[in-house]
Amino acid sequence: MVGVGRLTDLALPFIIYGTDALRNVSALYIMGGAFLVPGNVTAEAEANFYADPIAAYTVMEKGRNIYLHPLNITNRAIITPDVIDFLAENSSSPFKQLLKPAYEYYFSAYKKLVPGIKGAPLHDVVPLFALTNPGIVQYIQRRVRVEQFGNARGKSSADFRPKPDEESKESLDFIGMEADIQKFIIDFMEIFLKGSVKK
Repeated sequence: MVGVGRLTDLALPFIIYGTDALRNVSALYIMGGAFLVPGNVTAEAEANFYADPIAAYTVMEKGRNIYLHPLNITNRAIITPDVIDFLAENSSSPFKQLLKPAYEYYFSAYKKLVPGIKGAPLHDVVPLFALTNPGIVQYIQRRVRVEQFGNARGKSSADFRPKPDEESKESLDFIGMEADIQKFIIDFMEIFLKGSVKK
């Protein structure tokens, strides 16, 4: 199961039915959090966790086999305008007409947030990429905690010491630390160009 945006929808089953709510789901692939880098909505918090920190806390505490894709990798998943121009001209995807206006809206917002940025990071596409391309993201197993209230609301934290405090195996999450961004860009383009290449 893939979770993007705020985690309210993933938290509700745990809140209503308890810890075993998603026991038949083999893994959760989530975009959220920030580790060893600044947040993107506050100095410490990533937007999805900040938008509903109680949901993020609930999912990270009660979910099992979570593959988390935080800002430290998604900030680098940048698609540049020339890639979008190429896809808008050459793709046969039914979403072709939406691609450029949606991207330009998103990119213009990012240019205000990060002056000089060369493209828009497609944060929420990364967990889908990771799910369909095993081995492309390198993970480290640590327990993730999320602050629910106060000035640090939405902040994600984990123990990155070489010898972290011992935690039960089922409480450990898989935190994405590195990803093959070149492969991400190629994969993104190939999806939009599928069936478009003339033989």
